[in-house]
Amino acid sequence: MRKTTLAALSLTLASLVHTAPKTHAKVSSTEVSKVGYTNVEYVIHLLPEFKKVEAELQTFEKQVKRQVDTKLQELQKKLQDFQKSSEKLSQAVKSQRQAELQKLYEDIEQFKHDVQKKLTQKQTDLIEPLYNKVQKTIEQVATKHGYTCVINTHAGGMPIVLYTAPQHDISDLVLKQLGVDPKKLNPTQKKVK
Repeated sequence: MRKTTLAALSLTLASLVHTAPKTHAKVSSTEVSKVGYTNVEYVIHLLPEFKKVEAELQTFEKQVKRQVDTKLQELQKKLQDFQKSSEKLSQAVKSQRQAELQKLYEDIEQFKHDVQKKLTQKQTDLIEPLYNKVQKTIEQVATKHGYTCVINTHAGGMPIVLYTAPQHDISDLVLKQLGVDPKKLNPTQKKVK
């Protein structure tokens, strides 16, 4: 479940990256562009608020899984009951019960589909404020440090920037601006970068 949640969040982040508001700094023809980069996913995963988002999503997933499991158990029980008594039933009753079982199965499949849509929407609703906060902070850091362009190094788990010099990585500056001290991170958190 956790990997599913993280993968879905990565996809949500990727979609938000492509729809983010763009700010355009005015650069004269004689001015040199200063390009920086960051990994928005890395920054968001290190925010204290992200743990709350992750916990809320996991709670929601568990609730939904219980609902689906309950519906599947109901279907399984009805199917077993049908199989036990099918020899004693007339063809008309047997056909009716088979149709009921098929309808129940289709309802469960539709429920699962609807739940997936709700989960995706919930992920977007929860992660979008974090993304907007990080986006605003990136803009502040870029302005403060004279960057004319900041590129996200990853989107949806795929690298966008294939090479750049490490001194242009502004992720730690963004984290500091957000109140997260990158020096206090444990080694596994730094690997996300």
